[in-house]
Amino acid sequence: MPIISKKALSKIKPNMTISLGGSNILNLTKDLSTAQIPNLHFYLPSEITRMQCKKLGLSVLPLNDTMPKFYLAFDGCIALIKISML
Repeated sequence: MPIISKKALSKIKPNMTISLGGSNILNLTKDLSTAQIPNLHFYLPSEITRMQCKKLGLSVLPLNDTMPKFYLAFDGCIALIKISML
């Protein structure tokens, strides 16, 4: 597992809603699918990432105006954008 995925996974806890971008995020989606962190949900602005997450069996939420807050967001270079929008 890449070190950047290990760092990202260390920030992700059960029951979180997370936004994942595109591009290099695909390795992180694979690692999330095997991480066994319960009850994760994902917002995915990238169609490619959305398809990958669905293929891996991750819980994908629709993007719309009534989305609840999310805890973490990772962009295409797998950088932590913001912790907790609460």
